[in-house]
Amino acid sequence: MRFAGIMRVKGAAAVVMLVAMASVLLLAVPYGDASVPDANGIVASSYGESVTVHAGGDAEFDILVSNILPDGSLDNRRMVSVEAGHVDGVTSTVSDGHFSINGQDSKTVKIKVSVSRYEGASDGVLAVTLKVKTVQPDSVEAETSIAFQLHILSELSSDQAFNKILGAFDNPLPAPFDGALSAALITFVLWILIGVIVVEILMPLFLRMALFNHKEEGEDLKHEIRRLAPLVMLLFSFSRSLWVYGAPDEVVVRLESLFNVMYVILGAYIVWRLYMIYVRHLVKSREDNSDRVDPEPILKLFGKLVISVIGVAMIATSLGFNLTVIITSAGIVSLGITLGAQSVLSQFFSGLVILVTHPFRSGDFVRIGSNPLTYEVKSVNIMNTVFKNWDNEEDIIMPNNAVAAATVTNITKENTLYKIYVYMSVAYGTDLEKAKRLMIDVAMDEPIVVKSDAVPMPATRVTSLDSSDVKIRLAVYVGDFDDSARAEGLLREKMYLAFRENGISIPFPQMDVHMKKDDL
Repeated sequence: MRFAGIMRVKGAAAVVMLVAMASVLLLAVPYGDASVPDANGIVASSYGESVTVHAGGDAEFDILVSNILPDGSLDNRRMVSVEAGHVDGVTSTVSDGHFSINGQDSKTVKIKVSVSRYEGASDGVLAVTLKVKTVQPDSVEAETSIAFQLHILSELSSDQAFNKILGAFDNPLPAPFDGALSAALITFVLWILIGVIVVEILMPLFLRMALFNHKEEGEDLKHEIRRLAPLVMLLFSFSRSLWVYGAPDEVVVRLESLFNVMYVILGAYIVWRLYMIYVRHLVKSREDNSDRVDPEPILKLFGKLVISVIGVAMIATSLGFNLTVIITSAGIVSLGITLGAQSVLSQFFSGLVILVTHPFRSGDFVRIGSNPLTYEVKSVNIMNTVFKNWDNEEDIIMPNNAVAAATVTNITKENTLYKIYVYMSVAYGTDLEKAKRLMIDVAMDEPIVVKSDAVPMPATRVTSLDSSDVKIRLAVYVGDFDDSARAEGLLREKMYLAFRENGISIPFPQMDVHMKKDDL
């Protein structure tokens, strides 16, 4: 135990020593990898000596400007101006590049480098110049600079694909076929062959898996893709060959932007066809009655909006528009519209959910929430649902967001059969078996009561023993919920007559009043 304790102490001491050594080394290391010599008391430094930026993008880096002169004297204050040099195709912006700095103070200056979208891949030098002078009237300006290696990466440059088959493999052909024209022609033919393999082999396999239960629609879509595929293959192969041939980058990029528009349109068309196949399958799978509201027009409209918005965004991106700015602006506008039309949007999407999920259909009888009233569904619209009060002829138009948020009890969703209960009361001492038999006989003789193997036969049960009567319940099925109230009235009336004819009394509340002689 003592040995282990000694080892722990030594281990802790070693860790402390390592931390102390690391701290000393860090303090000894200068701020950055790149620095400039003293310019009138000013030193500038930066992390790293190189900047990498993609064509069409930008990059930022910092320069730390320090005044190494002693503090406390006005003579040690310096006026500093930071400027970035010129590089073709590159825009350099210095943030807050003119400032004054006291002795022993420092300031971080940010420099942003932006590269044109059509700039090719290249390496260059970006010079950042510092001009320093004192605050005295007769100040002499000192100047120094710091150089950064600028690496521009570009996928739109033909330099990396020049005279390479498929833009990746060196041309192995002997002279005179070792030139860029031969590599471009071979690239064109190979991309055509790759396109044929995709259209004739891979695409049918994908459609077969995606549209397993829709072979007829899949065949139609496959024929249309085959009809449009040659144009796409020619355009794509031609653009790839231009890179290999070494055509001017800006010309190739502009052509590819136009070609990308066609690719997006074709892709949107294929996605639209697949979406419509799914919509028809969804509607057909839920179609168990002809009077259901057809949600297909709403789903078609929704699909058109979504696919169109995504397609336009992709086209805008391919044409060089800044999609981030567009999305941000559209988001702000959409937020205002959403806040202003929150109720309307809620009704719309709730209606869309109701039309797709079909919790009820036209003609169904439903109860909504805790409301005991029964309603008949007249129509389901995208913004509201129209109900008819079952007890009266009045129509109730309810917003779909209120319907979707409530608990809906669909009384007749599966079929129109409906179970009803009819209660009768008999006096104590009554032959209960006789009373129940009479109730069963009345139900069996009533045509409105369903008597088939599809539902249980009429049945009775003693449900409660009250203070002055015995309550018996008759359970039967009627063929239509709309007949349930009428059936209850008919059965109750006929059971009353059967009880009276058979001497079964129905008790009613009575009160005996005893008068005392003294109170007269």
